[in-house]
Amino acid sequence: MLLNIAFLHLMIPMLLGLFKNVIGLFSVSSLQFTTKSITNATTVTKPGIDSKCGSLTVPFPFGIGNGTGCSIEPSFDITCIVSFNPPKAFLSGKNIEVVDLLDAHILVKNSVGSHCFDQTGALINKELVKLSLKSTHFFSTA
Repeated sequence: MLLNIAFLHLMIPMLLGLFKNVIGLFSVSSLQFTTKSITNATTVTKPGIDSKCGSLTVPFPFGIGNGTGCSIEPSFDITCIVSFNPPKAFLSGKNIEVVDLLDAHILVKNSVGSHCFDQTGALINKELVKLSLKSTHFFSTA
């Protein structure tokens, strides 16, 4: 599938089975990339705990629900807003929509910053993008 969206790409490396640092790549322009299906992937969640938010599968170390203990720790909690049709997932406590979780990466929607100039080169409009990842293990390298 070919997607064309601006995104904050957070990689979650695994080292000896422990989740350590999280490295991010921030894009301020529209990017094209392909997604591939994961074969032989197993979703691991606690028994009786929902692992789906709409069509999004939420595997461990993430977990659906705030403070439920379903994730590796609270900054990995995912909030599922069911008032959307279909439901949408967000990083807990942040207005950052989760688009996909695959290949140990989390893909989220983010606004695109821009600077618009007139024919003389004068700045006529500027849209800045602010993204706060305070109190999380995520950060942007932009």
